[in-house]
Amino acid sequence: MVCPTCRPGGKTIHIDEISDESGATPLGDAPPFELGEGILSGEAVDIAVRGVSPAEQAECMYLWERDMDLCYSVGKAMGGYPGIQACVEKARYNYNICMGFTRPI
Repeated sequence: MVCPTCRPGGKTIHIDEISDESGATPLGDAPPFELGEGILSGEAVDIAVRGVSPAEQAECMYLWERDMDLCYSVGKAMGGYPGIQACVEKARYNYNICMGFTRPI
């Protein structure tokens, strides 16, 4: 395997050492990136997260535990380990939908 940041002889090249004859870095004259003030406002978080009440969280956890119990009690009869694995995957999917982490397909 070839080290992309190593000089011949195995010495590592630091990013500050990379430039061409003009002294420009790989990014050239690109302006520095700065995070704007409005990016981390509460509004962005409100849009990104679906609010789930403690009661809804408890219901989701109850459904998760019920589904997992079902997987381990009948999953083996539904095809052995692959049956259990498929059942657990479906339980995880249902939990994520319940908690608002993903949308139904």
